[in-house]
Amino acid sequence: MAKTTFFPVVGQTPEGALVVSGVFSFYETHGMPYDATFMALRDRNRVPSWLHLYRDARKAGIAHDRLIGQLEPPIADAYGPKVSEAVVAVLKTLADLTVRQLDSILEKSAS
Repeated sequence: MAKTTFFPVVGQTPEGALVVSGVFSFYETHGMPYDATFMALRDRNRVPSWLHLYRDARKAGIAHDRLIGQLEPPIADAYGPKVSEAVVAVLKTLADLTVRQLDSILEKSAS
């Protein structure tokens, strides 16, 4: 029987880790803390699609600064401080974008 997954695969890193979406929905629906989710993904050679997570959280009304504050420590715990710094730096560049603009970026990256 095939395993079901909460996290659809949306890509792959150059190092071979699978990039998955659905992390914010999992957090919101099941209340699973980001740190536990990120560590479980890391242990399975998966990494969240940070753009999907960011877009989904913003769609749900989470403010940019609040979201960055929620994500930075668990990213550092699971993937290390260098990865956390890099992810946060990229997410900070998205602060002024609307959800519609984020959707457009995701659509372009999928094609």
